[in-house]
Amino acid sequence: MDHTAPHDVPFIPEDIDNAATRRYNAETRERLRRELHEADRDNNRFHIAPTNKQLLGRTAVVCLILNRTIGSGIFAQPVNILAYSGSSGGAILIWFSAGVIILCVLACWLELGLNVPFYNIVIDGIRKRVSTPRSGGDKNYLEYIYKLPELFMTCFFGIPFIVFGNLAGNAIQFGIFMMVAINPTCQSDECRSQAGVVLWAIFVLTACSMVNVATREFSIRLNNLFAFVKVAFIVVMAFVGIIYGSAKGDGCRQITFANQGDGGSFGDVVMALFFAMYPYGGYEQPFYVLAEVAQPQANFAKAATWTMVALTVFFPLINVSYLCMAPYSGNDSLPDNMAIAMFARLSGKSASELNSLRPEDNTGPVRAAAVILAVFIFGNIMAQTFTASRVKQEIAKEGILPMSDKLSASGTTFVARLSSRGNSARRRSRAFNPDHLDQLDCDIDDHLEEAPIGATLLHWTFAVLLVLVVGCALPPTKAYKVLTYLKAYTILGVLGFLTVGGLLYLKLDSAWGRKSRRHWAEKATWKLFPEKWPSWVAFLPPLLATLSLATLLFGSFAPPSSTKTTDIPWWILPTVSWAVCLSGVLWWCGLQGVQWQRQKKLVTRHIPFIEIEDGQPIQKVEQVICNWVPYEIIKMEEGAMVGGGNNYQMH
Repeated sequence: MDHTAPHDVPFIPEDIDNAATRRYNAETRERLRRELHEADRDNNRFHIAPTNKQLLGRTAVVCLILNRTIGSGIFAQPVNILAYSGSSGGAILIWFSAGVIILCVLACWLELGLNVPFYNIVIDGIRKRVSTPRSGGDKNYLEYIYKLPELFMTCFFGIPFIVFGNLAGNAIQFGIFMMVAINPTCQSDECRSQAGVVLWAIFVLTACSMVNVATREFSIRLNNLFAFVKVAFIVVMAFVGIIYGSAKGDGCRQITFANQGDGGSFGDVVMALFFAMYPYGGYEQPFYVLAEVAQPQANFAKAATWTMVALTVFFPLINVSYLCMAPYSGNDSLPDNMAIAMFARLSGKSASELNSLRPEDNTGPVRAAAVILAVFIFGNIMAQTFTASRVKQEIAKEGILPMSDKLSASGTTFVARLSSRGNSARRRSRAFNPDHLDQLDCDIDDHLEEAPIGATLLHWTFAVLLVLVVGCALPPTKAYKVLTYLKAYTILGVLGFLTVGGLLYLKLDSAWGRKSRRHWAEKATWKLFPEKWPSWVAFLPPLLATLSLATLLFGSFAPPSSTKTTDIPWWILPTVSWAVCLSGVLWWCGLQGVQWQRQKKLVTRHIPFIEIEDGQPIQKVEQVICNWVPYEIIKMEEGAMVGGGNNYQMH
């Protein structure tokens, strides 16, 4: 439905006593048993949520952001941003500006993510409005905001995310670092094996995908370990660079806003901002798996916000450290990688010799740095594989893809199967099996860990395809630049603009009072700012984010003046991004053609089975019903398709 009925009341834990909660939870389990018994298994899929022990805590949320954010971007993108900004001071300002833009976008995602979707549940005869966050990130927000035409936004989001929702660019950079580790004297694409880089990229994508389907618990623990090590590393890098650069030269004093290169035009700044936003894009990761976060409304917002605030401070600071060690005096002085140049400087090279390592030079620190940074990118890709594969699983649930039932299915991880192999009775009791109704309670509360195996294969396929197509067509450093720009432009730019602009529309719609159709102000129980603050403050994040992303999207067609290009005309990359988004429109048109040819409509319903735990509504199981329904039945039973006879209603 598109509105809130007048008798709907928000869910307030203090208003519900324990006896009512127990009765409601028991009714939910009984309803689930009935659905499991009566459901047509050909068109029904039951997706079980992780158990309380398997849910992600606050530390895991912070580490997901850090592990994804501190990857190739902060080590490899500074060169690109310097080239396009034309000045060292301008580059630092661009890093900070990109962080502020992302903070505004994050504020919008928090308000949407901790409210959407809305459901009505009945407790003691009273219909309560609740919000149980789902995995999928902006897929859910876009579908909620842009409801018509049906399935349009699912396709418009789904196809571009399937194509670019990966870290193929980071995999290329992993290959570059591995080649530097093998031969530290080779610091440019001219002497670097392109085939070697591509093979290393495919290796890391494959390894991370295998980890994702092999084990859930270990991958989360490994993710946390990577995050802690990365934070310690960048803190040390920031202060070592500033101290060493000040003690061994005057690099820090050479930071200036004076234009020393051939960049600095409007088109250059827009290009640089997209490159700077790319590493900040790690804020999305926990939103992609929000249904797997423990008590998100209580723990999630502060953890995500303060993590991104800290990164908005540290990323510009690290760039100051780079510039203290390797001063910028024009594009001709730029090394291929500022982080590697920093360690080359530590090995005894002067700032003017950073691109001329010889076999007799002390290359030990450079080799060590390349290995460390490659390992960091491994963690970076592992985190993205964990989250993005679950988004692709959510896309497949909508039935718009071939073999959607297989791509949306979860399976017990290899390690979980192996650990329970010695005890068949334990394995049967701890694996969710819809056919064993007598084991239902145990299945839900204590089951083996699962992973989206089919969606992980889909994720791996497109990441490898991008590596092969772009990595074989362009030199490695330029292939990295192209892939990171395309991802930032499409995922952060186009889809991000639609998300923040949609929230701005919802807020404006509510501000119109009686003419409001969406009732966002009434339905949204979680708000970023306290109610005692002026009402106009709540408009600032979506307004600033919308204006910023709109300027970047349209400004991307302004020609840059920098000569550090990808050998591709500047307008090609944004055009490719828009073309991939257009493919989502074409996919939807094709789906309409299939429906017309069959004279049937694809109808997908998500039925959550919600329980109350510790005063918070939790989605325990989701039933997804995907049917091709004849148009005649749609016309006769359109009203019945909304409610479905359940004691909940989705808004």
